[in-house]
Amino acid sequence: MATQSAQRAEQHAALAKLQALMKAENMAYYIVPSEDAHQSEYIAPQDMRRAFVSGFTGSAGLALVTNVPGEKHGLWTDGRYYLQAEHELDEHWSLHKTTDPSVASYLSTRVPSGSFVGIDPRLVSVDTARNYENTIGADKIKWHMTNLVDQVWSNKATPAVKPIETLSEEFAGVSVAEKLKNVRKELEASGADALVFSALDEIAWLFNIRGTGDIEFNPVVFSYAIVDKSSAHIFIDSAKISADVMEKHFKASNIQVLPYENFFGELARLSQSGKKIWLDPATSNWAVFTTARSGALIEKRSPVVMAKAHKNSVELEGMKRCHIRDGAALAEFFSWLEAQVTAPGYNGELTEDGVTHTQLEFRRKQERFRGLSFGTISGAGPNAAIIHYHAPHEGSAKILRNQIYLNDSGAQYLDGTTDVTRTWHFGTPSARERECFTRVVKGVINLSMAVFPKGTNGYVLDVLARRALWEAGLDFNHGTGHGVGHYLNVHEWPPRISCQERAKDRAMQPLEPGMVTSNEPGYYENGAFGIRIENLMFVKEMKTANNFDGVQFYGFEQLTMCPIQKSLLEPSLMEKREIDWLNAYHKQVWDNVSPLLQHNADALAWLQRATAPL
Repeated sequence: MATQSAQRAEQHAALAKLQALMKAENMAYYIVPSEDAHQSEYIAPQDMRRAFVSGFTGSAGLALVTNVPGEKHGLWTDGRYYLQAEHELDEHWSLHKTTDPSVASYLSTRVPSGSFVGIDPRLVSVDTARNYENTIGADKIKWHMTNLVDQVWSNKATPAVKPIETLSEEFAGVSVAEKLKNVRKELEASGADALVFSALDEIAWLFNIRGTGDIEFNPVVFSYAIVDKSSAHIFIDSAKISADVMEKHFKASNIQVLPYENFFGELARLSQSGKKIWLDPATSNWAVFTTARSGALIEKRSPVVMAKAHKNSVELEGMKRCHIRDGAALAEFFSWLEAQVTAPGYNGELTEDGVTHTQLEFRRKQERFRGLSFGTISGAGPNAAIIHYHAPHEGSAKILRNQIYLNDSGAQYLDGTTDVTRTWHFGTPSARERECFTRVVKGVINLSMAVFPKGTNGYVLDVLARRALWEAGLDFNHGTGHGVGHYLNVHEWPPRISCQERAKDRAMQPLEPGMVTSNEPGYYENGAFGIRIENLMFVKEMKTANNFDGVQFYGFEQLTMCPIQKSLLEPSLMEKREIDWLNAYHKQVWDNVSPLLQHNADALAWLQRATAPL
């Protein structure tokens, strides 16, 4: 409690200093986004400005600091984080949900005459900045390149300087030269002279490089890039590049390495030269746009977005292999966990946080393991109802035999990225828990079995994952599926399966062969329990008896190799085809994972029981 009190005191002092700076700049409001200068979802400690000023630590949200007397500061976030935000925000803050007006709509009628809304233009995308100017009023916004939060953040973290790695064609499947050739074809077709890259995962994919510590869990490196018809420049801290990598990778691929801080100057020079510049308004920040707009601009999606989303044959094979190894680690962990919790005399010695360290060790033993793909969500009992729960290192809840336990975790391997959620009960579940669990599993199965024509998007398919819940008047307040990178970010756009209004635009992207997506319906009863089952799967062509109008049909193939607990199911609620699917899936898990468990008789026996036909 003393630590929390000290953090609150630091936060309040910083807010007072921030409000003083705002007053000097005649700002009634100051917007503090979650993102960094590259519009990253997951960010480095030095970019966690929103968490610093608000105390809210979720990965998505926006803080609005006010200088208007009588008003509370505001925090906007989505349904994954409502319970967490209510717990972490103090009395000086109000929570705004996705059903409430957006921050732009909220501010559209509130800015006092003669005052401004302050924003750092490096932290909002072109699309978002235009929405702010159109909704709030361009004359009411003060774009301020000096970040005010940074000025009051006395103990701000120092950026990490960790070496980058190269990803060989053995794992990437395509050389840097071939990728640059394809980008230049797109350049030529678009009529642009140069293409600006800001998104970190795009740059990592394009240049076949991976970071080792710039952003936790995400193997990216802080960088910008400019590719024209004859050259390629990457702007990066050269201290992260070894002499060997510089010589054998960058110079060998004719890539010029320039200091990260030189990017805006080089972009300004390029713009003033009259070159036609292509940038992506969804991933480029407003400062990049305003620097480039003195010349001719082409605004459209980066060609790397779709190339990265359509995994090539080598990447897909790597994803399959790493999921099998990850499945072996999960079998060892969950068999160990079940044995511990069901042992005679067990009295809650294991905790939510404690077991994640054991889980990590089982993964660490796997070939090509590089780290976790996100912070493990380990929730027992009522904590499982907090969708993106983070168990504290000290004082985390006990894992008990008579409660539901939810584990959402993933790993990075040289040949792919995993993300899997399983929900367990180590005692006798209630009828309510079994019904809710079964309806969630039915959603996983029905989406997995989908066969759909070319052009179908995730907005249309989402209902398959919710139907069984909706029939009982139940639902979940998050999307059903997100894209996943290949040894890259665990959340990758454009694949998205969701019927939620806030995600509608991205979910309108058709699902196409080679795209990897999660399938993760859930159900959460506040104060009682939470359930989520998540598999990764990829889109593939299907052989159908007919092809209406000559249209190709697609379906899904499972990547995740981990059993779904049968004792939590209520089979009477399941259709025969659903039971058949589950039995076939469990056979696939057994066939793929059991050869890797020959050294662990207990885990092998557990897997055999867990995958036996229902």
